[in-house]
Amino acid sequence: MKRLFVVDWALVAAFPLTAVTGLMLHAAGHGASHDVWHNTAVAHVVAGLLFLVFGAWHVWMHRVWYRHLGRALRRGRLTLLLTVVSAFVTVSGVALLGISGGGSGVGLWHYGAGLLLCLCSVAHVLGRLSPLRKSLGR
Repeated sequence: MKRLFVVDWALVAAFPLTAVTGLMLHAAGHGASHDVWHNTAVAHVVAGLLFLVFGAWHVWMHRVWYRHLGRALRRGRLTLLLTVVSAFVTVSGVALLGISGGGSGVGLWHYGAGLLLCLCSVAHVLGRLSPLRKSLGR
C-alpha cells in the first residue's frame, strides 16, 4: 500500500477517536465529576495529537495541490474550508492547554469549530471513498 494511503487510513482511524472524545468532553463538562472530565480531556488531547500529526503529514504529502491555490479555489472549496477550520481548531485547542478551558469562550469556539470540522471531514472522506477502498486491495 502506498504511504499516502497509510496516512489516509491513519486519519480515518484517528478522526472518530478525536470526535468522540471531544463530544464526551463537552458532555462531561455538564456535571460529571472532575476526574471523568480530566480523563476525557487527556484522551481527547492524545487523540487530537494523533489526528494533528497524521493531518500535517497528509497536508505535506499534498503540498503540490496547495501550491496551486488558483486551481484549488475552483475545484477544492471543501478541502480549503477543511484546511482553514482544521487550523482554527488546532490553534484554539493549543490555546486551551494554557488556560482553564472548561466553559470558557475559547472552549466553546473550539467545540463549535470542532463540530464543523467533523462535518467537513466526513464530507471530504465520502468524496474520496473509491480511492480509499481501492487502496485496500493493493
